[in-house]
Amino acid sequence: GAVEVSDAMVLTYIIDEDLREVPEPPSLANPRLIPGETLHDVIDALDLARDDERIKGLVVRLDAMSLSLAQVQELRAAVARFREAGKFAVIHAADYGALGSAGMSQYY
Repeated sequence: GAVEVSDAMVLTYIIDEDLREVPEPPSLANPRLIPGETLHDVIDALDLARDDERIKGLVVRLDAMSLSLAQVQELRAAVARFREAGKFAVIHAADYGALGSAGMSQYY
């Protein structure tokens, strides 16, 4: 049967591994048949959610992240576009890498 979808939803996302630029093919080190999400998958999803009136906001938990500054800027720009549509975005992390270089990109 059909699945009913609420007209007021909040996206939730846990970043607990690196977001790659391209999908990683299955291998002995990564035997999953379904490749992990890429940075662009997340950005595309945020841009789609920005235009979906049912989506009211975003909550993200950063457990681990190792992105280049350019990747962080792309992700931050997508969150800014989401907020410009009048939606809220809350991003939480237990720590930001003790202010090391990785921590500063997470904070940004």
